[in-house]
Amino acid sequence: MYIRRALIEELGFFDTDGFPIGYGEEVDYSQRAIRAGWSNLVAPHVLVKHLRSQSFGLDRRKQLVESSEVVLWQRYPRLGADVAMWESSLGAALIKQNASRIRSGWSGAELAVRKIVVRDLDDEYTHVNLTDEDESLVREDEWCFTPSSQTVDSRASRDRVVCEMVLLGCAESVVHHFVSAQSEQGLSQLTRELGVTYSSAPHADHTRESLDR
Repeated sequence: MYIRRALIEELGFFDTDGFPIGYGEEVDYSQRAIRAGWSNLVAPHVLVKHLRSQSFGLDRRKQLVESSEVVLWQRYPRLGADVAMWESSLGAALIKQNASRIRSGWSGAELAVRKIVVRDLDDEYTHVNLTDEDESLVREDEWCFTPSSQTVDSRASRDRVVCEMVLLGCAESVVHHFVSAQSEQGLSQLTRELGVTYSSAPHADHTRESLDR
């Protein structure tokens, strides 16, 4: 846990009255920082090996955790809901996957090249596929976070799914068959932010429909 000196100068130190022995003091400090207008950030590329229950043992640790939680829930009634929201987020899933890969000695060398194929069905619905290089769908046993094939009904949902598939599925590129220039522009900007390659072309079926009209 890294803390800016300016934050310490503003808030002071850990609360040794509420948490005299330990466990929970860093959570309390983080919540105090949020209330003071600061942000808590996570570095997903950093892994710290922590040997649990070495200071007090399992039984004593359990007692300290339970007593600290009483103080935390009293001070921050929304803490439980906020933690649950974070644990279900894309960022948390990415961190868990990275940690699991590092613990298992994963190097990334064996991971197949993947890409995302985005096909606008019309102005509202979009189909998103996570595929191998030959555009076959990634098997479910290789992709445990969300379905590798999804149909969404909003730009926000499309962008969320693409982000998940890029970050958690390790996709390196996005191919977009778009209906409107507005749709193409939005996804082009997102892929730049994600740092993956992007290619696009008008949806063939939509083009034919336009010509028929």
